[in-house]
Amino acid sequence: WYYLSSLEYRLPVWIIDRGVGMVPAFARNVSAAVYLDAGNAFAEAADVQSALSGTLMGTGAELQGRAILGWGIPLTIRVGYGFAVRGPGFPPGDAQGFYAWLGSSF
Repeated sequence: WYYLSSLEYRLPVWIIDRGVGMVPAFARNVSAAVYLDAGNAFAEAADVQSALSGTLMGTGAELQGRAILGWGIPLTIRVGYGFAVRGPGFPPGDAQGFYAWLGSSF
């Protein structure tokens, strides 16, 4: 059993929508986001009360950039920082909370 909740606010930072000359690459946009996640897992349905009192929480912020490579390959780059607010994990200010992600949508 588990419960999970996520709250995210994303806002545009820079809408680029252009390429450079004849280079087959096109920059789309840059956005920023802040997020808060909360949840917990438990073994038995009767444990709901203790699971609710032990809710784990994490928060963070990220920058996300999107581009098109070649003639239609989407590319997303995300760089951010997250930390634990309640429960085990990286405390605020810990360098291990930084992350980077490079990928494509499916």
